[in-house]
Amino acid sequence: MAELNHIHSDRFTKTFNIENDFQNTSTAYLIVNGMSCPNCAVQVYNALVKLEGVFRVGVAWEEAAAAVVYDPLKVNWGEMIDSVADTKKDGCYQYCAKLLAVIRSSEVCGE
Repeated sequence: MAELNHIHSDRFTKTFNIENDFQNTSTAYLIVNGMSCPNCAVQVYNALVKLEGVFRVGVAWEEAAAAVVYDPLKVNWGEMIDSVADTKKDGCYQYCAKLLAVIRSSEVCGE
């Protein structure tokens, strides 16, 4: 098991238009089980940020949590959960996500 600590994952990046893309977004808060190191968090991050309609992702492996800012017209939280479950790091880890909450930007901004 010690050799698994040396596996490195690169973070995926993407660009977006802040004025257009962040209109009417939602934030999904997920519980993510199976992460045991920072590289696991990168794997989960990449699985989520690569989805069309996902703009921002934060993953905290020690807290087993992720926050995803997304366009609910392009992607839904079920697809996020599936993407996390489909992520396997060299077949050694299996991740499982569950939805904790969804907050629409309009709820935060008082619209």
